[in-house]
Amino acid sequence: MRIGGFDWTSLTEDFGYWTVDVDGIGDHVPVQSLGSSTHNNPFIGWKTWDDVESFIENTVRTLSIPDDVPTGEVQSWGNYFDRSQYTCHKYHRVPHIDGPGWVGNLWLSEHPEGSRGTQFYNYNDDWKKDEFNFPGPAELLNEIETTWEQWDISMVESYGFKYLGTAPAKKNTLIIYNSCVPHLAYIGDECDESWSQLVRVSKVILPKY
Repeated sequence: MRIGGFDWTSLTEDFGYWTVDVDGIGDHVPVQSLGSSTHNNPFIGWKTWDDVESFIENTVRTLSIPDDVPTGEVQSWGNYFDRSQYTCHKYHRVPHIDGPGWVGNLWLSEHPEGSRGTQFYNYNDDWKKDEFNFPGPAELLNEIETTWEQWDISMVESYGFKYLGTAPAKKNTLIIYNSCVPHLAYIGDECDESWSQLVRVSKVILPKY
């Protein structure tokens, strides 16, 4: 595996994401499933090869993390979406964060153009302080759905978020972004199946005196 090229996309004056083309990766399919989708997660967990995870981590560190910023735990997980096996509570319709740090999301599946991606939102500029103080609509935890239907941006924004833009998913491209920025899966009607591998490098938050 090697970097075939990379590009920076600015969504605002202080937030954007890297798109990295990955050459020589081969095909990786979600055969090592870790379990079926539950009410707590719209995706089925899976794991790809260790060298893919190492490549993602190294690329995230090279492109996104300043040398003087302390890092901590490294986490990796795979997201597999199958529209026919979807069951989840509606709380997953609102954006979430993965904690202070940086995430690399390597797309490994084909999708019709524009049908899959990651939406980014702002919430009171919390991410600039490595925070996320969203109280959350707890009532959505009790509303279970068995069909994925993408919410309109205006519906998401009704909870206090501001839409920033969408990073499109394309096979064998790696999207790198600040993992404390609220984000949300975009899955259009044309996409019935998708999978990607993610690696997060956490940022060590130093105490304030």
